[in-house]
Amino acid sequence: MCKPWSVLMTRDQVLQIVEGRGVVATETEKHIVGPGEVITVPAGIWHWHGATRDSAMFHISIKQPGPTNWDVDAKNWALAMD
Repeated sequence: MCKPWSVLMTRDQVLQIVEGRGVVATETEKHIVGPGEVITVPAGIWHWHGATRDSAMFHISIKQPGPTNWDVDAKNWALAMD
């Protein structure tokens, strides 16, 4: 599993899961995702996404042009893996 990065987008982000299993998490929700699923993360929501501990994940990220804030509190994203 690679370490996911926490981000804040200034535009909605759409994630299309192509292969494998992954986690898409905010401060209050965690979703286990798989192939064919499409998740929309609203602009301004702290979130991260990455593979599960036992699977790789391939996804396509779609968003309108605009800055991405990578300088956000990492928080404890590992808790959402449990």
